[in-house]
Amino acid sequence: MTRIERYILRLFSQTYVLIFTSIAAIFVVFHVFSNIEDLNDLAEQNNASMIMTMLECYSPYILLVFDMTGAVLALMAFLFTVGWLHKTREITALLAAGVSHGQILRPIMVGGLAILLLQMANREMLLPHVRDSLNLKNKHLSGDAPAPVLPSYDELAGILVDGAQVLPRSRMINRPDFQLEGDYGAFGELLQAEVARWEPANEDHEAGYLLKHVSVPKKIDRLPSASMADRLILMTSADQDWIAAGDCFVATPIDPEILQASQSTTKISGSWVLGKRLSNPAVHSPASTHLMFHERLIRVPVDFALFLLGIPLAVNRRNRQMMMTIGAALCLVLAFFVLKTVATGLGASGLWVSPAWAAWIPLLAFGPLTYMWFRESYSL
Repeated sequence: MTRIERYILRLFSQTYVLIFTSIAAIFVVFHVFSNIEDLNDLAEQNNASMIMTMLECYSPYILLVFDMTGAVLALMAFLFTVGWLHKTREITALLAAGVSHGQILRPIMVGGLAILLLQMANREMLLPHVRDSLNLKNKHLSGDAPAPVLPSYDELAGILVDGAQVLPRSRMINRPDFQLEGDYGAFGELLQAEVARWEPANEDHEAGYLLKHVSVPKKIDRLPSASMADRLILMTSADQDWIAAGDCFVATPIDPEILQASQSTTKISGSWVLGKRLSNPAVHSPASTHLMFHERLIRVPVDFALFLLGIPLAVNRRNRQMMMTIGAALCLVLAFFVLKTVATGLGASGLWVSPAWAAWIPLLAFGPLTYMWFRESYSL
């Protein structure tokens, strides 16, 4: 990498860091002043300083802000960098020295792609680990806040999994209410208990919930375990030594992650979690979840296509005024987001196009155009 390329890359990187820091600082300051009392109580409760409490609480949100704004802020840094080079006449000097637009833009392209790859790593590796913290309310910033349950139907076992609340970190359901739509004999049509704890699969049972202190049906210990399609679904202490008296185990792949009602919880999940959910035959996944999975797979090339929409600003082929060039670039960006919004709506509703095709529409529309601009920049 030449000295001028390192200079342009450093200018782009500094611009991006400045923009992102400003956006993140505005978010933190606004949120802190809105919740200063809760933060102060939390600091006193944990016997920690206010600064350490803020770092613990807002670090996950900074990662979320980076995931939500990475591509757009990279485009803004692209436009500001090129604008600065135009203002200082450095682009004119470089072009006069025989350097093509493509060579000038190359370090910016490398920097933009690096940001998008960091954004992908953050989305797949870091955000899923802090997902519970992002879903907590202000007064539960460091605790296991209960969340409403999204009733989910196990199509293989014929059980509707429901309850009063789900505890994401503890992986428990308060006051579980399981409706038995399959033929389970003396178990009837309902299972109710004080709490249900998620248990991973082991040598004794499949993955499922251990219901503690079952109230319905009565005298659960007298009922033998029940099966469906050669699978042991409902287990009791009548013939299972590892189950305590008054408890019942329900084998189901509907884990606490699926039961969280917040749509943002699914969005923060990693691609492997979404793929696992879609491949689970017992779980019904709406078209919006399929669309989310396909968008996740191609998000880096789609965001890179958005980033390359800044090329017309750098390559002013018709010697148009700068304001006209900026206006044209902004119109292209607006058209990109309008098309993406329309495609997302069509894919989520299942009208006319499948979720997979809906995810590809923005890339198919703008990808060839931005690639043509990028290749053409090397000849100008």
